[in-house]
Amino acid sequence: MSHHLTATDADIERFFRFVEKLPNGCWFWNGARTRGKGNKMWYGSFKINGKTFKAHAFSCDVIGKKGKLPPGHERDHTCKFSLCVNFDHIEVVTRAVNNERRWAGRRKADLEVGA
Repeated sequence: MSHHLTATDADIERFFRFVEKLPNGCWFWNGARTRGKGNKMWYGSFKINGKTFKAHAFSCDVIGKKGKLPPGHERDHTCKFSLCVNFDHIEVVTRAVNNERRWAGRRKADLEVGA
């Protein structure tokens, strides 16, 4: 999404009403969800000023103050939990790196099932 995210303290407070902080450090999103573009993963959705954003993007850009994504980059959940909105669990990587990590994880899971 190319929208510039700005938020008030009230918006941030409302965001955290949908967050459950888990013992493993993940922030589990309990709010609205949508499927990720081109895959079957679920991601949190957060509406602000009449526009819907991915909850993990809001967390990164607004709460973590990581700023806008550079062109050709995506956010990768290092915890591998798509409903996590902890900005410390999200790394900005190129699309190629994100895809390689995704496929490496699937190959690993296939090997474990076949063992």
